[in-house]
This record gives sequence, structure tokens and C-alpha cells, in this order.
Amino acid sequence: MKNYLVLISCACFLIFLIPGRFRKYFAIGGWASIVGYLFLELPYHLSTNNIMYPALTLLSVPFLYITAKHLLHDDPRVMQLSMIAAVAFLIYAPFGYIPALGDWLIAAVTG
Repeated sequence: MKNYLVLISCACFLIFLIPGRFRKYFAIGGWASIVGYLFLELPYHLSTNNIMYPALTLLSVPFLYITAKHLLHDDPRVMQLSMIAAVAFLIYAPFGYIPALGDWLIAAVTG
């Protein structure tokens, strides 16, 4: 389930890159999927006594609310923030979902 949320977030952010009148809703879907993923990871981080990620998870809820509110009002700063997240996913996706490519990148950087 957790991996599907990352994939949904990736898909939403990539669709957000396509110009259209519904793109802000895909950005909201991308951010909501990330927050959902953080909440699904919460038990693991609590079991390892990691306090930073649970704190970030709790802080992500007001961040999601504020981001969604500003996206619905077409705030250019939040649209640009979502654009940056979409481009980051565009760079991450090939290396994250194709293991051979990810292994090649690690080998190229470390050796």
C-alpha cells in the first residue's frame, strides 16, 4: 500500500506538469499521497525511536491544508513549489522504479 501511494503521488505530480484547468487538483492529490505515505510509515519510525519523522508527519497535515488552500486559489508560489516537486519526481522515477538503472547510478557515483 505504501508503495502505491508513492506511485500515485508520482503520477499526480507528472499529470500536474500537463497544462490544463484541473492541474491544481492533481498537485493536491500528489501532496495528499505524500502525507498519506508519511502516516503509513509512522509506526515504523516510532518503533525505531526516530522522533524526527513522526514530527514531520504531524507537521505535514497543516502544510497539506495550507498548500491545498493556496493551490485552489491559484497562488503562483505554491504552483511553483508543486512544479519543483513534479520535476523532482520526474528525475527520481526512472532510478526509483527501474532497479538496474538505480544500481547503475549508485555504481557510477561511488566507484
